Amino acid sequence: MNYCKIILVTIFLIFLSPMLIPWPDKLECRESDLFNYYFYTDVDIKQAPRISNNYLFEYISPDGSTRETNLIVFHGGDVGVIRDYLTGLGFHLYDYSDNGREELWISNDNRRFTFSIVTNKKKDLVSLIKIMR
Repeated sequence: MNYCKIILVTIFLIFLSPMLIPWPDKLECRESDLFNYYFYTDVDIKQAPRISNNYLFEYISPDGSTRETNLIVFHGGDVGVIRDYLTGLGFHLYDYSDNGREELWISNDNRRFTFSIVTNKKKDLVSLIKIMR
């Protein structure tokens, strides 16, 4: 009988655990930070090609009108590789904004999220951003 109670308590705790984990509003991590990387980083951002050896992941949780956002920020690298990756996922360039520094990529097949590529040439940064709609 004790064995059944232990199993039931364990199952209950497993289902309750997402409520016990604090959800951050914004989180920055590296791949070496295993828990945050695997728990908060979106699969499409995880699979993005590494165009630089110096990069950082960010997660921004939805709050009010904010949408869930995942991104990877590279210090340097070839933005063309990121464009090829998005094309391979079935996305196409839809629009430019901010004087061409931001590109909006959409898919005709998948409208649940969009991608943006933001470049900052002064700081030599390239960001790939996935925004849930």
